[in-house]
Amino acid sequence: MPERHGGDAVAGADAAPLLLVPGLPAATVRRWIMPGYLLTIAAFLVVSAPRVASSWGQAPGAFVWCVVSLALARGAWVARASSATAVEHRFWAFLAAAAICLTLSQAVWAFDSLGGHAAPPLASLSTALDALTVLLLVVLLASLARFRQATWAARARFTVDIVAACVVFIGVLDDWLIGPVFASAGNRTLAGALYSAYPIIGALVLAGTLRVVIGTRYDRWQSWERRIAGAAGAFAFALLLTPVAYSPFVEDLTRGWSTIVVDGIQVSGLCLAVSAVIHRLADRQRPWLLRPVAVLEPSYGWVASVVLPSIELLAIPAFGFAAFATDSPTERVFRLVIVGVVSALLAVRTLLAVADSEALLARADSDPLTGLLNHRLFYDTLGGEIERDSRHGDSVGLVALDIDDFGAVNSVGGHQAGDRALVEVAAAVRAAVRGQDVVCRVGGDELTVILPGADIGAAFVTGRRILDGVRTVSDSAGRPLTASIGVATFPEHARDRDRLVAAADAALYWAKRHGKDRVVLYDAQVSVPVSPEDRIRELREHANLEAVRALAAAVDARDPGTQDHSRNVSALATELAREIGLDEEAASLVGVAGLLHDVGKIGVSDSVLRRRGSLTQEDRSRLWEHAPLGAQILAFTAMSDVVPWVRHHHERWDGAGHPDALAGEGIPLGARIIALCEAYDSLVSGRFGRKPLTPRSALQQIDLELGGKYDPVLGERFIRMVAARSPLGFESKGAS
Repeated sequence: MPERHGGDAVAGADAAPLLLVPGLPAATVRRWIMPGYLLTIAAFLVVSAPRVASSWGQAPGAFVWCVVSLALARGAWVARASSATAVEHRFWAFLAAAAICLTLSQAVWAFDSLGGHAAPPLASLSTALDALTVLLLVVLLASLARFRQATWAARARFTVDIVAACVVFIGVLDDWLIGPVFASAGNRTLAGALYSAYPIIGALVLAGTLRVVIGTRYDRWQSWERRIAGAAGAFAFALLLTPVAYSPFVEDLTRGWSTIVVDGIQVSGLCLAVSAVIHRLADRQRPWLLRPVAVLEPSYGWVASVVLPSIELLAIPAFGFAAFATDSPTERVFRLVIVGVVSALLAVRTLLAVADSEALLARADSDPLTGLLNHRLFYDTLGGEIERDSRHGDSVGLVALDIDDFGAVNSVGGHQAGDRALVEVAAAVRAAVRGQDVVCRVGGDELTVILPGADIGAAFVTGRRILDGVRTVSDSAGRPLTASIGVATFPEHARDRDRLVAAADAALYWAKRHGKDRVVLYDAQVSVPVSPEDRIRELREHANLEAVRALAAAVDARDPGTQDHSRNVSALATELAREIGLDEEAASLVGVAGLLHDVGKIGVSDSVLRRRGSLTQEDRSRLWEHAPLGAQILAFTAMSDVVPWVRHHHERWDGAGHPDALAGEGIPLGARIIALCEAYDSLVSGRFGRKPLTPRSALQQIDLELGGKYDPVLGERFIRMVAARSPLGFESKGAS
């Protein structure tokens, strides 16, 4: 069994020899990493020294590059073949491709040098391969980022903006800073543009390293992950220094050593990458933690919406004016090329912005899982239909549907099975109604159908067809689903929108209470409209919870900084329960459990609850006792359903939690919901004296724990739910 993240020993580390160095055990290879690095750097500096280079050219140094990069290519390819995840497989594949391109580039460089050239011309095959190598490194870093809320158009627009900004900055550096320094190189524009591009690319690599790699919490990494970060940082640093090191003035000042130092930094990065491969192959039993960071909304916010387009708009007239202000035809052409490229990119950006706006509007109006109209648009559509049909004397039918025992579908088959069932039910309902009928998803497993022009008889027949369609859908165990359906019509049963919804809802709940799997037509003498508040009150009926609620409030009040914690967890838990498709009754029950989850802390001393900073192991043990104590307290009320959720809300998905070390689906669903919601509220509120995190940072920290501490599927739904609340201003919310 693979070892957990925090273990000291690695199972099977030396059980098989490394394929990178056949016949040598992993521990032996790792012991030679540092001596091998020192030997490689020493050899590179010796053979690249100006005195040696004057006799042999660049060939000896390029040979060292070839050896190291070829070793990296081989090792990365071996690591790719043994990868257990798609993310890791893709990472090593890109790294192997970049190393191969670098090997070919240095081989061409060495061949040209041996042919008598002091250095290959700028427009050579070696330069093209170098550019491809850097591009692959940038793509490799980009492959470690992922998006949750941004549409495809927003991502493409953000990429176009980055490319346009890079073109602008390269032009600025070439025209006013780096280009003039290389004017003596012969082809000023080509040399200046090339050396102006290096720091821009280096900045991209450095930003990717800081945001994507180092942003994944350095303290959790394995040894090989630290070396990956070091290698990326070395390449970025070398690229930033390249135009300075290769400038004629600095080269003369250092007698040629400045370029050797920069190249040595890049060779060091290669050695770190080889070391990372060796450590990964030696520790291949450990899990891959360098996973994609949740980049929630990279294509929205101040930078994407204001800064980048402003750079593009200002660059066009600036470079256009500069083109006609210069007397050099070469510089004029170069500046006009920049104007043309940026103008074309700006036009593409405009088209993508329009597509993004349309996608956002569609997303705002539709349920992302089923594609049906959402809760907000349902009420708008129904109100408009009633207004139109009332002017012409027509009827409007309304069918309200709730899948029976849908919580069991999630509990037995997991959330993915529940999502599949919802999608299939939505398709079945669509197939059962007319083209002009409007199907909406108004809750977790609650659907409604607006039937324009349908009288009582037509609406009831449609309800029966819908029920027959739902019965054709099966859960993960092969059992057919059923539904409780309520039918009401305007103006027979209600004369406005809200009363019509309440009438159909009342008929639905009458069907649910009297056997389920049936269609019930609203009857004012039998079905009484029930508000959501009445349902929750009915859920809590006969439950002696007032004393327990008072205890929960008292627990929150003991820490003045987090007095709303239980209420926040309750609200989040209710929202998440609805998000994953639990019915209103189950969602309300989860919300109650969220409100009461910390009630057992009434038995934990104030010295522990109010302590700031890290807790001792003894204090942690005392704190963990609150979950079973809370379950004991609630066992004496009528809320027996929430007792397992309260007891197990500190269990971990990997089985390392408390109090019973449950794992995976063995942890009750309600407990997994509460665990996520409590963790998020604790992070953004700064409980136990910790610094409050922004919502984005809190979600990224939770993301890093998915599959270890939290249910990975449920956690993804939670992150999407919270991030979708305010996608355009997400960065600015929460504590700083």
